[in-house]
Amino acid sequence: MTLEAIARLLNVRKEERWLVSKLFLLQFFQGAGVAFFFTSAFSAFLSNHKASDLSIVYICTAIGLWFTGFIYGKLEHKYHVSVFSRYIIWFMALSILVIRVFGYTLPIPGFDYFVLVWFNVLYLLSNLEFWGIAALVFEVRQSKRLFSIISAGDIPAKFIGYTLASLTVSYVGTANLLIPAFLCMIASLPFLKQIVDSGTLHDHEHHVYHDHPYHKEGMIKEFIKKFTSHQLILWLAIAAFLMSVCVVVANFSFYSKIKEAYHSDVEFAVFIGLFLAIIRICALLVKLLFTGRLVASLGVKRSLLLTPVVFAICITLVILLRHTIDEDQTVLYMFGIACIVLDVLKTSIDSPVFLSVMQPLSITDRLRSHNIVKGIMDPFAYLFSGVLLFELIEIQHGIHLTMLAYFLLVFALCWIVCVFFINKQYYKTVLDAITSKFYVHSDLNIDDTATLNLIRNKLLSSNEKEIIHILRLIRFQQTQVLNEELITKLLLHPSDNVKDEMLVLYQSGIIDIPLAVIEKIVADSNISLDVKRKAFKALCRLSPDEVFIYSYINNDDIVIRAEAIGTLLKNETSEYYVRITIILNDLLISENAQNRVVAAHAIAIAKNDAFGRKRMHSPRVLWITRG
Repeated sequence: MTLEAIARLLNVRKEERWLVSKLFLLQFFQGAGVAFFFTSAFSAFLSNHKASDLSIVYICTAIGLWFTGFIYGKLEHKYHVSVFSRYIIWFMALSILVIRVFGYTLPIPGFDYFVLVWFNVLYLLSNLEFWGIAALVFEVRQSKRLFSIISAGDIPAKFIGYTLASLTVSYVGTANLLIPAFLCMIASLPFLKQIVDSGTLHDHEHHVYHDHPYHKEGMIKEFIKKFTSHQLILWLAIAAFLMSVCVVVANFSFYSKIKEAYHSDVEFAVFIGLFLAIIRICALLVKLLFTGRLVASLGVKRSLLLTPVVFAICITLVILLRHTIDEDQTVLYMFGIACIVLDVLKTSIDSPVFLSVMQPLSITDRLRSHNIVKGIMDPFAYLFSGVLLFELIEIQHGIHLTMLAYFLLVFALCWIVCVFFINKQYYKTVLDAITSKFYVHSDLNIDDTATLNLIRNKLLSSNEKEIIHILRLIRFQQTQVLNEELITKLLLHPSDNVKDEMLVLYQSGIIDIPLAVIEKIVADSNISLDVKRKAFKALCRLSPDEVFIYSYINNDDIVIRAEAIGTLLKNETSEYYVRITIILNDLLISENAQNRVVAAHAIAIAKNDAFGRKRMHSPRVLWITRG
């Protein structure tokens, strides 16, 4: 398969391919660098420390992420994104090099703790830098279509990084894995330079947001307001928190048992590299082969339920195996499967669904929800997990896998409950969005079954203005929402404006209208003339009832008369054709100017060239048209 065929398959347009490929490679090399760094840092830590010490790392990670996010937010407003991104990449690369040169040669207290915390800082910086660029080079519509493609570079990068790390660590040692990590970071710089040199970043305004100085007593209120200003954001934040806690605690539980099986940093590095490589290749396969189909068929609620339900089942099996077989090796494998399932589903299902759930929010709320879910809840989860694990280890004087499994099961069940609240608030937000005249239509896709059903129900219960707004949204997105029953009810709506919008949908080719309903509208004397004209025109476009149409050739309205005559004139085999040509001839030579206008319109509607040439070039007709 050629690159052009792959681009078409991924729905990447020709003019976008160069930019998408550069962003993909930028993400790829940074992802590979982070993978090498993590393998080195984590294996070195586990070989030199107890697994229980990871709880302290999690607490320190939370502090490090908050501090990094705060500093990043301050500095990014002082520099243009093209300059700032280059500084960030150099900073990440040089920090890795400094750790390799000085960290492994000088006796630095707490060095292993720092390096593992620094991995999470690098991961955060890499994401902030990459998405800061992506957000500026693509418009809203492009972002929906392309973000999943360019972000996919992270998955094969980590697969290759973890695989190479596990294959080479036995020869080069864990410390030297930082060298390819450094080189990968440096390798991403040319792609950033090409993007900057292309001028793409300069085509978009670099918005500078100024932080408002809050009084100390108002800072907590402002922070809480970020979460509670919209119920959907609040529940998404809670779900993100629970999901991150499950990931951290599950990985801790699994790695704590791996610690008992392996004793050297090289053994740890080989195992961690292979284990994480398996997770990444599984995530890639699921994302490419199943994500789109699963999300489309399951809908929002069931897609979000998939991960916590499957994870809860896996943890339940861990508990049952612990109480029945009590074989450490089997329980360990089951826990490993649970970790793989959680990581794979989180990457391939939850992340894209979270993005789609945020879609109905206003642009401001959407940006805030991204910031909360990605930048705030992860540090909270690390802090909570670290404190929880630290206290459990202190109370139980060690790590007990069964107790941790019970905690994970509780978190998974809370996560499941949270999904139902998300689902409720999501559809409430969708309703608010589709009935708001201020809503930007291009920001909302109404293509999943649940949303379509919601819109259908709303059309039956809304007022005139809301119905018209929804119908215009349907027309804008070219979406097949209305079934025959709903079409009939809306066409018989008391409001002429609603009928008019329905006829516009029909003329746009989005809906089909039953013939009997149109005939009823045309015959109704209480309906406005403009609507009747559109309805009659729609009727003539359908398989027309010539008897019904013939009854309107003497209608008082000249537009309806012309439409009726012109429609019958199209069919030269019609039993009315001869009569219509006689009537049309009389109209053409009529002394009444209005009759001649009707005849001209009818000929234009019929597009009957033969008739037009015979009649329009006759001396009498030429005299009429000149007169």
